[in-house]
Order: sequence, then C-alpha cells, then structure tokens
Amino acid sequence: MRTAVYNRYWSTGGGAEKYGGVIAQVLSADGPLDLLTHDPVDVDWLADRLHLDLSRVDVRLIDDEPGSLTKASTDYDLFVNVSYMSIDRAGIPQSLYVIHFPSPLDSHLGPISRFVTRSDRLMHALLPVGMEWGDGFHHRDPGSGNLGWTNGEGTLHFDIPPGRTISLTLVFGHQRPAELGPTDVRIQVNGRTAREFTLAPPKTRLHAQLGVATSVKVKAPTAEVPAEVKVISDTFIPAEVLGGNDRRRLGVPLKSMRVGMGPWAPVTRWMPNVLATPGSSRWAGSYGALVSNSEFTKGWVKRWWDCDSEVLFPPVVLHKAQAKEPMILNVGRFFDSKHGHSKKQLELVQAFRNLCDRGVEGWSLHLVGGLVSVGQEYFDRVSGLAEGYPVELHPNASGEELEALYGRASIYWHASGFGEDAQRNPDRLEHFGITTAEAMSAGAVPVVIGLAGQLETVRHGIDGFHFRTLDELVQRTQTLTKDDALRAEMSAAAQARAKEFSVEAFEGRLRSIVERVRAGATGNPS
Repeated sequence: MRTAVYNRYWSTGGGAEKYGGVIAQVLSADGPLDLLTHDPVDVDWLADRLHLDLSRVDVRLIDDEPGSLTKASTDYDLFVNVSYMSIDRAGIPQSLYVIHFPSPLDSHLGPISRFVTRSDRLMHALLPVGMEWGDGFHHRDPGSGNLGWTNGEGTLHFDIPPGRTISLTLVFGHQRPAELGPTDVRIQVNGRTAREFTLAPPKTRLHAQLGVATSVKVKAPTAEVPAEVKVISDTFIPAEVLGGNDRRRLGVPLKSMRVGMGPWAPVTRWMPNVLATPGSSRWAGSYGALVSNSEFTKGWVKRWWDCDSEVLFPPVVLHKAQAKEPMILNVGRFFDSKHGHSKKQLELVQAFRNLCDRGVEGWSLHLVGGLVSVGQEYFDRVSGLAEGYPVELHPNASGEELEALYGRASIYWHASGFGEDAQRNPDRLEHFGITTAEAMSAGAVPVVIGLAGQLETVRHGIDGFHFRTLDELVQRTQTLTKDDALRAEMSAAAQARAKEFSVEAFEGRLRSIVERVRAGATGNPS
C-alpha cells in the first residue's frame, strides 16, 4: 500500500505534526509512505523532535498552488490529510481527514456579518444562499485575517434558489506590494464578464483599511448547477518582488464578501456588513472518513460543518519517569494569541511568580516549545517577565532534551484557552492535549485548564487537577508541592491514565478506520 500523509506545517514539529507523524510511523510498515509538504523538512530532525521512528518515510515536495494537493493525492492507495485549516479535496475516496479543530465556514466574513450569520435564523430563512470556495484560492493561514489570495484566477460557487438573483459585493484588500502599481481585475459570472475595475495602491490609511468593493448580480444558470463567480487578474511572486522564500504565484487578495437578495439587495449596498453567506463544507465529502481528535472537536465539527465524524484520540508516545525533581514543566509553541492557538506562557510565568511570592521555594518552571520568527516578540516578553525567578526557557529543544525534562518533572502545567471565550473562539482552546498526556506518562501530575479537551484527558482529583483562574492554578500547585504523598499517588494514577492513549491503542483504532475506508464502508455526509 502506497500512502501519503499531508501537513503544511511539518517543520514546526507541534502536536498536530505529532499526530500525523505517528500515523506515518504506523502505516509506513505497510509499504512506501511519503510526507507531503510544500517546504523541505529533514525527516531525521522531525523524528528526533517528535520522538518517532520515521526511518521508512520519505518526503515529497509539492507546489503550494491551489489544486496541487488534490492532484498529488491520486498517486496513492491511501491519502491522509492532517493539516490544520486545510479545505483541499481528496483526489481519491480511500482517504482520511484528521480534524484537529474545524475552521469556521464564515471566516471570510467581517465581525458583524459573522455575528448575524451565527445568531439570526431569520436571516438564514431570508437568505438561503450557500457559498463554496472553488479552485484558485490559496490556503488561509491562522492569524492571517482570513485573507483569501487568488492565484490569478480564483473561483467561487454559489447555490442560489431557482429564479432568484443575488447582489454579490466582493471587497479586495491592499496587500499587493505598492511597487507593483495598479492592476486590472475582471469579475466573471457564469463565464461572462460582469465587472472590470482597477485595484490601485491606497492613497490614505482609511482607504487601506476599507479596501475596494465591487458588486455584481449573480443568478444560477439552472436549478442543479451552482452559479460561478471568477476573479481574474495578473500575478506576481512575492520572493521576486520583496525577497524572502514565498514562491507562491499570487493574484489579488479577497478581503470579504457580502450577499443580498430580493428586497435585501439595497441593504447589502447601504449596510454592507449586515448580510453575508458562510462557506460550504462540501469539500469534506471527498474524504472517505472524517476523524476528530476528541469529543470536544467532534461536537464543533457537527455544529460548524454539519458533518459527522468519529473520535480517534491522538497517539501519545509514553515517556519514562526518572528521579523526580521539584520542577514544573510546560510544552508548547511560543506565540501570541493574535497569531492563533497560544499556549499562554506569559500567564504561566505570572502564575509561577505568584507561587514563589507565596513562599514556595526550591521549585523551578521550565517552558519548552518551538520558536519561529512570528513568535520571537512573544518569546522575548515571556523571557522578560521571567527575569529574577527560577524559570528556564527551552526554545526548539531536541527530543532528547524534552525526554529528560518529561522524566524529571513532578508537575505539568497547561493553560491553552485561558481567558478565551469558549463559545466565540473555541479554536483557541486545547482540543485534546497531547503534551499533557505525554507528561502524565512520565509521572508528572497535571494541573490544567478545566476546559475543552483537557476535561477528557485529565480526571479532576484522580490523576490531576483542573483550574479556571490563575489563583486556582497557584493554590492547587501549592498543595502538590507541600504534600509528597498526594503527589506520588496522583503521579501513579496519571501514568495509568496515559496508557489509555498509547501508540499501541491508537494503532488498533487507526487500522480499523483505514480498513473500513479502503473497503469503501465509510461515508460522510457533506
């Protein structure tokens, strides 16, 4: 069996990459296996970073262009997509899509439009229009403001009731380099030019924020065929204009879109942020199975995508306990919440300062995590707050170093989701907590945020503690530091709990899903 496992972010070596890496380790025993990615990655480094055996795994680079992944997937007997926020279609039905957390289908809308589409059922009845991203739009990274770059010919599909016409307003941003000057943009509706305009560099700061809006009338050609709207422009390659490594071919940036129909069309024009349409999850139906990493994630997949999925808890590589030291550990990438799923190291350092100020002596805090350029400013803030206290930072630690820290740590802290609105931003919560379970396997007692996936990983008062406030985190940690017997009892319970998420248990569940997918026994509604 020839298998491909795709992830856009292999080089970060985080929790999602660990999930995909274990899938690769398991399935590489069945035949050739390629890690699909867009940027070079050293397999030996990745294996060390994730503490995995990837000796039977190769890397295949594919173009970072819309449709490239779908096309590449057809070269394999099994295709597994483990990349966060991917909306790429599978080219074969023998495929799995692993959902770390679903991306909102209305991410292309502004805050007001998003509020309306999520909260007003009357608007849904008045505006029964579905939208799907078609070919020609590049991947939208977390923290990018949900800007959708075309590749020079981006296509949108709209499901419109028969005989109805919608007013569609497209808003384009000013992210094209100013040195490129103005560019002509053509909007086609069902193959015919409906609007032409010039996207020029902004003259004022307000102009830059507002972008350029243009409207067209859209009607479906038939009841069975969606309307097609195509955005056509010239292209450029950022590396050739600005320097750097971005070799994507970019057209124009679509900032947002607004939709009105019938009597609501004028509202769209004069109150453009009121009416809009979310995207479609139809692309998910191209996969043989959708897999969620926790019950928490599964619930949001149903809520946001209206798709069923089955839970496959992430695999946990068990670590060996060593002689325990008065050490608190946290593992997670360093970056601010404005860039996505922050691990809240700043809050953890503040909690540790409070712990020390309460008289706890002899304990140290160790923060381990990946660090790339986008997280450097946040890392520096964490480092500055830690000055004067026994806090050690371990950016881009090796697998060997992490293994030793897991073994020596007595307590494990995790705070992803602290201070976040669980209903408005559930993607910023911890969806399972692989590092928590890894630390538990080495006998570290977890004190973790009592939200989302951590509620499934850690049983409060049995194999760890939950907290909701920093004061609770400090109090429960202080209790553990003073009670050696309690700490030892919970350490043993944590080790036993972690075995339920072992690689061996994961492999059995994974192979069962793969067998059903390959036999064509698993289908997914879209």
